[in-house]
Amino acid sequence: MGPGGRVSAPDTSGPAFPVVWHNEGDQNNSAPDGATVPPFGTHQLQGMTLRQWYAGQALSGLCAEEAYLAGQRIKYDQIALRAWAYADAMLRNER
Repeated sequence: MGPGGRVSAPDTSGPAFPVVWHNEGDQNNSAPDGATVPPFGTHQLQGMTLRQWYAGQALSGLCAEEAYLAGQRIKYDQIALRAWAYADAMLRNER
């Protein structure tokens, strides 16, 4: 919780797989994220955050567990919330 009992924004720890996109042409081009890049210029693509990557990794395992526990009526929203909880725990404990 943040000040005043508000939920604070989670720490995303920045991009997980940033890349630089190069415009190798002689005209303005659009980068994959829609940014206009001048001729022979570069643009930093942020990609997903480390938190999103951790959640995706956790989700993969949780879905395998869900298939194993198929008879127990687990709701998909509960699985997603668990994935985010695992991601947040990973970020807290990596420092």
